[in-house]
Amino acid sequence: MICASHSPLMEAFQVEPPEHQSVVAAFEARAKLVEAFQPDLVIEFGSDHLTGFHYHVLPPICVGLSARAVADIGGYPGDLRVPTEDAQALVSYLGKADIDVAIAHEMVIDHGFSQALHRLTGGIDRYPVIPIFLSAIAGHRPSPRRARLLGKAVGEFARSLDKRVLILGTGGLAHDPSLAFPGLEHAPEEHRGYMVHGPAAGQQATDLWLERVNSLTLMASHMIANGALGPEQIKLNASWDQDFLARICSGRLEGFDEWTTEQMIAEAGSGAAECLQWIAAAAAAQAAGCAPPVIDLCVPVLTYIIGVGVIHTPLPALA
Repeated sequence: MICASHSPLMEAFQVEPPEHQSVVAAFEARAKLVEAFQPDLVIEFGSDHLTGFHYHVLPPICVGLSARAVADIGGYPGDLRVPTEDAQALVSYLGKADIDVAIAHEMVIDHGFSQALHRLTGGIDRYPVIPIFLSAIAGHRPSPRRARLLGKAVGEFARSLDKRVLILGTGGLAHDPSLAFPGLEHAPEEHRGYMVHGPAAGQQATDLWLERVNSLTLMASHMIANGALGPEQIKLNASWDQDFLARICSGRLEGFDEWTTEQMIAEAGSGAAECLQWIAAAAAAQAAGCAPPVIDLCVPVLTYIIGVGVIHTPLPALA
């Protein structure tokens, strides 16, 4: 199991931050582990930034039976190699475990899946992948307990397979992208059509939305480079990140059942809801029989507008 942060500005910064080489090294070290492991299947827990999921139907949890990544900032476009039969078997297994999920026959993903997948596996189509979306940026978000139970069932499914399964989780840590991705109740009127209907709102609405997100992302990058935007405004919170990762690596994941997603957002910004993916991935690894995870990196990176974390579970044969 590997969990890692993602950010558009991890690949589109104006000035290289002093932490950048440490981040690159952490990803490269885990990529070497994946290369040595040579998984038969990857199961990835990721999020979306109003790219493939929109308010007209916005499930808390969705499994992709096929998936295509778009070319957003920080993302890698192309088709994922989703093994449809395995994905359908997973959905059936989850249902028997009382975990009801939506399914997407044509899931569209952005950097919330593709960045970590590319960096850690060498390409989004390198291995068969089952993408599991957890709503984090918009709409109704699962509770930490729900994320844990989902992950537990996924891990049990993975353990039942006669395959080498790599579990990935990507998102967070503390950060607040609510300016770019406001709740629907706070959305500018000219963007509500896209936020609700996505591309079905028309090409003009789609172009206007993408122009807005891109311009806000680059504007934030310029403001950080010029010293006009600091960690308080984007809710970087190193102590929260450290506490969260310590809890993840403790193995006592039931403790997250006492948390609420609303609490996570209040303490560490709206983007901290992406840590639900980490909870799910850690629970999956635990249920699959992996060793407890260890922390490779935990550092707030202002230039990326996120707290960056990387953790992994050691492989006995490769440790």
